[in-house]
Amino acid sequence: MSAEIEVQPIPKSIQLAGYLLGLLMRFLFWSARKETIGLEAIRPFFEEGQPIIVAAWHNRNLLAPPAYRAASKAYGRKICVIASQSKDGELAACALKMVGIDSARGSSSRGGSQALRMMVRLLQKGIYLGITPDGPRGPCYHVEPGVIALAKLGQAPIVPLSIDAKPKKRLGSWDRLFVPLPFSKMRIVWGEPIWVDKNVSTEQMEGLALKVQEALQTIGQRAEIHD
Repeated sequence: MSAEIEVQPIPKSIQLAGYLLGLLMRFLFWSARKETIGLEAIRPFFEEGQPIIVAAWHNRNLLAPPAYRAASKAYGRKICVIASQSKDGELAACALKMVGIDSARGSSSRGGSQALRMMVRLLQKGIYLGITPDGPRGPCYHVEPGVIALAKLGQAPIVPLSIDAKPKKRLGSWDRLFVPLPFSKMRIVWGEPIWVDKNVSTEQMEGLALKVQEALQTIGQRAEIHD
């Protein structure tokens, strides 16, 4: 399954680059010595088929998708990651396919309302979602309100996810992308589910966005590897 919104065919050069990036993501993740914390809090959702919205910071884009795949595969659940409609989104969609994850194209900046409706439909079909609440252009570590609206309309909980690796490199992009080195030590931390009531007000949604942001910061600190 691949859900798209008025997306043009992806050039073969980008498809090849995405294929190679996906191979790299798989190698970096599976070669790492991994420690997983907090998965028991969301295991019932996978067992019962209750969709969730997994939220991870944009700079974990090389780390989070393989973690989604590893957590959901054992239960036969489909997870779909939202990729923007930009050239970067085309590359991401191809890389995600190589990792074994479906992609849906859309963002808050282009086709935003269409993307929101599409994501709600995916949740209603029982498909799990992975999103970057500070993407696609930032500001870094700031939760945009779209994720709260999605949780409200789709009646699915937001599950924060953070990952760290050591040794790693940080790129010079706006989000300072995390790039783990091969055979790194990796810590994966799942946070507690955050529900959004269907009758929540606009003012309350702003507070919930801050709550998700703080939850991501908290588990981000817990994921840090210092030794």
